[in-house]
Amino acid sequence: MARPYRHKRSAEFLTTSSDTSPSVESLAFDFEDADTDEIEIRQAWRILVERTLPDAADLHQGWPVYRNHCFGRILLDNAVGQFWRDVIKPPAWKNTPLPVLQTAIDLGEGILNGDVDIWALNDASLLMRGKPLHGKVAAKRTRRKQARFTSKKGTKSR
Repeated sequence: MARPYRHKRSAEFLTTSSDTSPSVESLAFDFEDADTDEIEIRQAWRILVERTLPDAADLHQGWPVYRNHCFGRILLDNAVGQFWRDVIKPPAWKNTPLPVLQTAIDLGEGILNGDVDIWALNDASLLMRGKPLHGKVAAKRTRRKQARFTSKKGTKSR
């Protein structure tokens, strides 16, 4: 059974005339394995944010964040260029357009390779949200506090 098409057209789309919309000839469609590509990209995002980056943060104690939702915030805010929830309906892994998700994945892989500065991305994300920058000292203090808390409980939390 086919699922209904759930996309709601924006008010801007409804008010524009049809002569300003792009012609079909200018659009590039790739229908071959489209579903497989989408599933793979969305799975890669979830693995990157939920496991790979938090595990890497355990090895890089100097990183400003170590929790999975923080990595998601940083990557999506920078991929979108603003607070991601202003343009993407949660959950992000499901509703983010594929080009944006691929950009976020590329940023995350750049962090892992050392090609992208996670401090700069975090600062940009915080500024987009109108929040103060925490700085390296505050990040280290927070990480030490979290380490003491988890060692008392005997388990490691994320």
